[in-house]
Amino acid sequence: MSTNTNNAGRGGPGSETGSPHLTELVRQLKLTYRQAGNPSYRTIIRTTSIGLSTSTISRIFTARKPPKWENLTELLLALGVSREDIKTTWHRLWMLADNEANPLTGTDNAGGELLPAGRRPKDVEVCHRCGAWIADTALHTRWHAGVARGEMSPNEQKSVNVARRRR
Repeated sequence: MSTNTNNAGRGGPGSETGSPHLTELVRQLKLTYRQAGNPSYRTIIRTTSIGLSTSTISRIFTARKPPKWENLTELLLALGVSREDIKTTWHRLWMLADNEANPLTGTDNAGGELLPAGRRPKDVEVCHRCGAWIADTALHTRWHAGVARGEMSPNEQKSVNVARRRR
């Protein structure tokens, strides 16, 4: 099995789906891969914390649908992208591709009215530890575990502390 990605980028990933946002996400990822020196998949795997497989990495580079955010984040970190760039630039690219692939429908009830700052919808759970509104309990629990293990950047810690002071 080859772990070389010299073919990464051939075949127009994303273009088969007619998804311009996915095409742009994959294009940017391939540029980042090239800037990182075209590391082998095995090299990438050694630097990830969640154990990406070679097939997962290959699927991300030849995406027909947006990858899982967690997998994309790990790949980007392995390619040397800063957490700040991942949170800003890359999350936006991924959200555009994901929203395009999985659009909200009329039954998703996403068109509710905006609430004034500080008010929350009645059916939203609030974290008793940090006060955040919780949309995904498992993800939020993992986030707290990461904070406890010191896996957050200083900027992430700072923004959490600022949010706590505002309450």
